[in-house]
Amino acid sequence: MKVKALRLAAYLLIAHFLIVVALAFLSKGGPEYTHLALALALLFGATGALFSPRRRGWLVVLGYAIVVLSRHAVGFWVTLSNPAVPVGMKVTALFILALIDSLAIAALVLVFKPANFAAFKSSLPDTAASEDPGAKS
Repeated sequence: MKVKALRLAAYLLIAHFLIVVALAFLSKGGPEYTHLALALALLFGATGALFSPRRRGWLVVLGYAIVVLSRHAVGFWVTLSNPAVPVGMKVTALFILALIDSLAIAALVLVFKPANFAAFKSSLPDTAASEDPGAKS
């Protein structure tokens, strides 16, 4: 069975979300439920748009990536600017975040490839063929 690139992107986003949720529950302070709920709502919208592409569905995929990846970037920036954190821990945090976020980045790359991005164009039927008087039914 041939897997379409947009469905593969949806699976990558789902895997990314599950890893982020697992890490949030394993963290010291526990998860922030409002952020997880927003990310889950965006994930539902993104996977729905990726499984059946519709007009401007790519905006939801981009929204998921912005919400989740920006939070990781801000957290890493705070860690990076803290002089009390050892350099080894900063490098380790960079590698872990790069590994986790590579799933979402790979999904974005798949979505924005020109051949795959064209699937998000308007799905209105082509009326030029039906208006042709020489066309046979």
